[in-house]
Amino acid sequence: MGIGWLGIVGGAVLVLVSGIIGTYRGVTNSSGPRERAFMVRACLLGWGGGLLFVLVFFLLPWPYTLLAGMFYGGLTPWITRFLNRIRLRIRWNESGDNPDKSSPIAV
Repeated sequence: MGIGWLGIVGGAVLVLVSGIIGTYRGVTNSSGPRERAFMVRACLLGWGGGLLFVLVFFLLPWPYTLLAGMFYGGLTPWITRFLNRIRLRIRWNESGDNPDKSSPIAV
């Protein structure tokens, strides 16, 4: 087994363990039932998107994998920010607090 395969396997294990820990912490740190249910759906969306990216990466030829990587890398921060705003809104609704108009995530 060469150093390249060791890096591939080690990187895959590191990504999977990090994803499992992040999923666990995201769900357990939820404050209420609606937020917890949302976090489960958001984690499923994240795992599905990551799996779809890996499948696209292995199935497409070279120049298109680069485009898929740029699309995934550019879209992921926007989706994360959008989902975090929804999570905070759910948390505020469950706690009874309403964001004031000066809040950066108020609609």
